Amino acid sequence: MIASRRDPLPWVLALGSATIVTLGAAFAPFHAGIAILALGTAGFLLWRYGGRLGSWYLFLILLPIREPLGFDIVGTTTIPLGDFVLYALLAVIAWENGFRDLWRRSPILRIGVVILLLSAIGLYGSPLPRWGIAALRRIFGQVAIFYVARHLVRTGEHAVTSLVVFLAGMIPAILYGFYQSTTPVELTNYEDWRDTALAFEATGEARVRVTSTYDNPLHFSQGLSMAVGMCVGLWHLPLRRIGRALLLAIGAAAAMCNQYTYSVSGILSTLAAGLTGLSLGRRRWLAVVFTLLLVLSIAAAPAALVDRVTGLMTGSSISGVVRIITYQQGFRAFLDHPVLGLGWGGISRLSGDEYQMSWSRAVAPAPENYFFYRLVALGIPGLALYVLLLGLFLRNCFAPLPGPEGAAGIPWPRAAILAAAAGFYVHGMLIPDGGASNNYMLWLLFAISETMRERSRRS
Repeated sequence: MIASRRDPLPWVLALGSATIVTLGAAFAPFHAGIAILALGTAGFLLWRYGGRLGSWYLFLILLPIREPLGFDIVGTTTIPLGDFVLYALLAVIAWENGFRDLWRRSPILRIGVVILLLSAIGLYGSPLPRWGIAALRRIFGQVAIFYVARHLVRTGEHAVTSLVVFLAGMIPAILYGFYQSTTPVELTNYEDWRDTALAFEATGEARVRVTSTYDNPLHFSQGLSMAVGMCVGLWHLPLRRIGRALLLAIGAAAAMCNQYTYSVSGILSTLAAGLTGLSLGRRRWLAVVFTLLLVLSIAAAPAALVDRVTGLMTGSSISGVVRIITYQQGFRAFLDHPVLGLGWGGISRLSGDEYQMSWSRAVAPAPENYFFYRLVALGIPGLALYVLLLGLFLRNCFAPLPGPEGAAGIPWPRAAILAAAAGFYVHGMLIPDGGASNNYMLWLLFAISETMRERSRRS
């Protein structure tokens, strides 16, 4: 399928991408090299799926490598190439379809807009407006991906292809993660899109906590857990042997790579994602394979990860104590601001004299919990909206499945999106924010679930 000449979207993308690559070649040659590879993929996707679906799949395949494809604008802000694709899609689809119809039919869209408005109100009086503006950009992107997905992901085939394309984008991130795990600390080149993070063995030897193409090892760990859930969930669909083999390889590689983030929450979320995917299917032998892979991964676990787990069990690790301190700081701030919260830009107040309980650098200012973080930032109304989102997602997923649609007749991937969401939320119990890429994927899961329920009611 070739895009029509009347479709302006491929030309807009081509002109904008050429401009970005030209600027990147001058100021960031490494980023430009990755961008050129991405543009080659873009050409194939646009040729194969047309302007809209091709651009949509391009955005999804770029999500795992979003950070290195970001370009600084006058040294003040960074715009990822994938976001440029998303906003171009948003403009074209909004021009053609408007908002009224979807606004009437979609409670999740209405909740997303209200969260955006609450976040904008929270900018008033923020000591660090830059933090608040960054959160606004992220939330606007989540609403945008939901809106676009509700118009483009209309069948089970579209939903499955969207998840598979994201998994394809995870392949270079996983490979780069394995490469980082073998690099000595003193020789590691810390790229400008990520923080330096280390883990230590009991002997005191330092290891690199791999971040790959993400901006934080915990964000990378959460993305890997979601990928494992998608792979296990997609196994229940009628696929060819080559497809099953690829899913097995990607899922196993993601689980193994997650060990080198040295994240205990990564272990828990990977288990939750895998077990959720298994529980929703009828392939008992897959449970045996998953158990064997789990035993092998435990046997091959790196020493630094084993030491972190045993440290938590024996109390020698400060990780658990640090999180308790962040919860206490956040609870004190919530008691003072229960209605509107501190605002995203006001989270920095937790590290000031007013609420700070420890001067240790190991203590983060934000409470390290997905829901608690939103309670402190947006108050009780904000927390209620995020809990309602989760409730609507579960209601949509457990509604009767619609029948397969389209020429391929591929069923809707309910097990895959539930398993991926389990990986996100379990990991979110120990981190405040999953980063833009993981949150974007979560809102894609919201969109697929709502479309599934809508199609089921129509049928």
